[in-house]
Amino acid sequence: MEVKTFTYKNLLGTYYLQGWSGSQKMDDHIAEMLKADWEILGSTAQPGDGRTWGPGVKRATITMTFKKR
Repeated sequence: MEVKTFTYKNLLGTYYLQGWSGSQKMDDHIAEMLKADWEILGSTAQPGDGRTWGPGVKRATITMTFKKR
């Protein structure tokens, strides 16, 4: 079984894939993975305490794990 884990960061209310291709939206990336016969094993969300932009905005990440069917 092949397993991959990806982390998505919240930037102004939209989650983006973290890493070298950080401009890809989370929804688009998940759709690509599902089309390529990966399935979601699980996900976790971590609220952050750092600011991403402006007063009161919190950072957050979502980590999703996929396995190949």
